[in-house]
Amino acid sequence: MPATMPSPSSGEPAVEVVVAVRGTVAEDAAALRSIEAQAGVPLEPMHPGVSDAELGRFAIARVAPSAVELVVERLRRCAEVDAAYVKPGDALP
Repeated sequence: MPATMPSPSSGEPAVEVVVAVRGTVAEDAAALRSIEAQAGVPLEPMHPGVSDAELGRFAIARVAPSAVELVVERLRRCAEVDAAYVKPGDALP
């Protein structure tokens, strides 16, 4: 099992990694825990409590900037994951 990735320390900005899973995060807690164990990061639903199956597929991992590339790589290797990418930062219009 991969080691747990460092979480952002206080004062360090967290980088959000968006994860699209097969099925819905809310309906398959076992699959979510499996992904967390493989990637070494906790995940949380991006849209908690939604009934829309498509929105329920998305989760967020908040990681330290130094661990982003490794976390995304590990997530992309998970059979239960359709996609994993770094959420773009906020930008002015």
